[in-house]
Amino acid sequence: MDKNLKGAEFKAALRGDTCLLGTWLTTSDPMMTEVIALAGFDFCILDAEHGPVTASTALMTQIVADRAGVPLLVRIPAIEPAPVMAALDNGAAGVIVPRVEHPDQAEQAIRLCHYPPIGSRGFGPRRASGYLRDVNGYLDRAQRSTVVIVQVETRGALDHLDQILALPGLDGILVGRNDLANELGLPRDPANPELSAITRDVLRRTRAVGLAAGLACGAAPAAAIAARKLGANLIAAGIDVEFLARAVDAFLHDSRTLLDTDDTSERTRS
Repeated sequence: MDKNLKGAEFKAALRGDTCLLGTWLTTSDPMMTEVIALAGFDFCILDAEHGPVTASTALMTQIVADRAGVPLLVRIPAIEPAPVMAALDNGAAGVIVPRVEHPDQAEQAIRLCHYPPIGSRGFGPRRASGYLRDVNGYLDRAQRSTVVIVQVETRGALDHLDQILALPGLDGILVGRNDLANELGLPRDPANPELSAITRDVLRRTRAVGLAAGLACGAAPAAAIAARKLGANLIAAGIDVEFLARAVDAFLHDSRTLLDTDDTSERTRS
């Protein structure tokens, strides 16, 4: 997928047949963000729920993502006006809403993401409108292109899934398998048959109504392939620090193995 998809094109791609591959940004370091954003992912997600994100670091992350041409979604910490407006006013492509249990919560999130008469978003798109250079243009684009995704990670979300999926203005779901497993008393193992069956069913029902079916997975190609086979077309693979940790660990392991082998050979020759 073209990583330069923007606005309404990105929103449309979420509902299309092409698989979109992205990753999570969890640090507050702009250089780490830039390394990830320039890699070629179709999208990135800034984790403002679990990551050490402040207003300043969120803005810097958005600026770096924009310069790299990568759509940035922001997982907000709660369904409240302030975090939604902050993310969208900075220029985010949309928001991911955690811990949604009931259609009323999902509907509230959708309304917070859109200006009247569609929703109730407050006015203040300073950066998103080019620092007020193109306010009317931005308002029009925002109504057509803002992405709203809710997480299915609780028993309540499972019980109300059909009602949530039927809400106008919803663009997709993201299955949170770890929290879902914890709540259902299942092993936090992607290969667990019961957890896989539940995940597959949620993704299938989501795609059946033309919405994006998202799934987070580990930082390995096999994990992304497994997510696709379960039915996801929006795959959030790994997190920034996970990629770094894996690369460092692999380098040290391989280097030390080779150096130990070379030292042994040297001693044998001498």
